[in-house]
Amino acid sequence: MSRPLGAQRPLTVDVGVTAAHFVDDDANVFGPSIRLAMSGQKGRLFGSAEGGSIATVGAASGFATLEGGVRSPAAHGWSTELAGELGAVAGSNTSGGVGTAIAHGRLLWSAGGGGAWVRGSTHASDRTNGSLTGRGVESGAWWSWPRAQLSATLSSEWTRAELFVGRFRSQFAGTVPVRYSEGVVSFHAESDRTSVDISAGARRDADAAHLYEPS
Repeated sequence: MSRPLGAQRPLTVDVGVTAAHFVDDDANVFGPSIRLAMSGQKGRLFGSAEGGSIATVGAASGFATLEGGVRSPAAHGWSTELAGELGAVAGSNTSGGVGTAIAHGRLLWSAGGGGAWVRGSTHASDRTNGSLTGRGVESGAWWSWPRAQLSATLSSEWTRAELFVGRFRSQFAGTVPVRYSEGVVSFHAESDRTSVDISAGARRDADAAHLYEPS
């Protein structure tokens, strides 16, 4: 970039190895992965971009997201946020990628080292066999110390998903409703050279194999 200040934009590059085991298919994925993320803010406007990929034997997949929005200045601890997000995922073993568009609004209150928020969102997804829509609500709170932060969120989602059957989930069987509620408590602590993140939660889904699933 032509300006020295461009180098001060927050930029994250993660390079590593990813290993995943899919219980339903008894399949394993192992290979190198990379993720790049960049964010910036100017006045009331903010934005971020993120992309990454994972490679394995005979296949590779990647994703990209782009987010932007506007925040109102805080007045008496209150502020608002309106934002949109575009995301896409593609793989070498699929005929095409899939994309999602999300719009959300959030009301935020902060005071001292903590605060709380409530958020509503709507989304539309372009999938292999058509489009899907949905909506969700979320609330949360956090409290921060100089080197740590504790947060809790409670969310509910109403949407639809594509259902695939067969050995490798390749046979399209239609769409199904997805309705669930989820609560998560997270703790983050850091020093000059290390950081630790711990989270625990539970999901309630009446259509899942178990009504409550821990995470």
